[in-house]
This record gives sequence, structure tokens and C-alpha cells, in this order.
Amino acid sequence: MKRFTETQKWEDPWFRRLRPEIKNLWQWILDHCDNAGVIDPDLELASFQIGYAYPMDTLLELGTRIIKLPCEKFFVPKFIQFQYGELSAECKAHNPVFASLRKHGIERVSNGYEYPLRKGKGKGLRQEGEISEESTTSKKRGTMDELKAYALEIGLLESDGESMFHHWESNGWKNGSSPVKNWKAGIQKWKSQGWLPSQKTAPAQKPAHRQRGYQENLELP
Repeated sequence: MKRFTETQKWEDPWFRRLRPEIKNLWQWILDHCDNAGVIDPDLELASFQIGYAYPMDTLLELGTRIIKLPCEKFFVPKFIQFQYGELSAECKAHNPVFASLRKHGIERVSNGYEYPLRKGKGKGLRQEGEISEESTTSKKRGTMDELKAYALEIGLLESDGESMFHHWESNGWKNGSSPVKNWKAGIQKWKSQGWLPSQKTAPAQKPAHRQRGYQENLELP
């Protein structure tokens, strides 16, 4: 497997200050991580292949260039931006990256760089306590309970909210190829178009004037 490498890293003060054995370990990590920059580092294997005995706390010397995930694996936050630039769901070569991000729960990263990644955003794993862009704008994804409650609020059935939740959850919260920007507005649109399950299964009602005519005919002698 071939990957891009940063030829200017030798001018980077951070890289330049690393000990030679740590420089080798950093390159080993970049060569062995998956397509999203996630790795479960086998320091025993690294020690054998590099020829230096690495203690378990060696990764601390890399600072924030590599971050430990809740699953005990590690993530290189700058890897995706360097290797791919902007990710695209339409690019099949990026599918393994999206799969790894989902598998390891990497959904939000700092400076608003989201997964799926959006154009013009930053990079780096979101730190605990950081205020995300999503917290200052309307919530783009709702829970099933929220959608069911909103369905009742606008005169629909809970099952309509549940149906919409499963619909968006199954396609990555998109309408066609565009991300859902406001799920409440989306439900309102489906309601106005009569696309919701309860609207499709409701028994057809005869127009009021036809019903009155039918009743009047029954009363004729």
C-alpha cells in the first residue's frame, strides 16, 4: 500500500527535536495505521522491526500528534487531512475511511471538522469540553424519542416520527445527496406532501358535499 509522505517534515521543529528512535516510531505508525489514521500499536512488533526496545509509555513523547481513543486504540488527527484533503461519500476509495470512523466512534473533531467531513473545516480530534459548532446551531440529527415527540406535537402519530428516524438513520441523515439541515422542517415537508406512513394508510374520506348529498338522498321519500 502506498501513501503520501511529508518531505518537509525535516524542517518541522517538532519532528526535528524527536530522538532518532522516536522519529522511526512515528514513521512506523504512519505506515501501519489504517486508512483513517487509527492504529492499535504493537510496540513489541515495532521494537522488532525498528531494532529498538520501546517501553509502553513511549507514545507519550509524540504529544497530541497521536491521541488515545476510548477503545484503547490511537488516532493520528492530521492523517486524513494530509492523505485525502476533503473526503467525499461519492468516492469509493474513501469508503474504508468512513467505515473506520464509524467503527471507532470518531464523529466530531476540533474546529468543526465533521464526519462526514465537510469542505473548508479544520482538523484534529475534538477535546473533552470543547464547544462544537453543532451546539451553537440547530441540531441536525435527532433521537428517535425527539422525532416521535415532535410528530405528536404537529398532529401526527408516534410511528411517523419513528419511521422518519429509521429513514434518515439508514442513509446517513441525508435527503438525496444533501445532509439533513433541519429535521423538524423535513418532517413538516413530508407531512405537507402526504408522504408519511399514517397519511398513506388513512382511509380515504369522501368530500363533505358528496357526503351531505348522500345523506339527503337517504331522506327522500
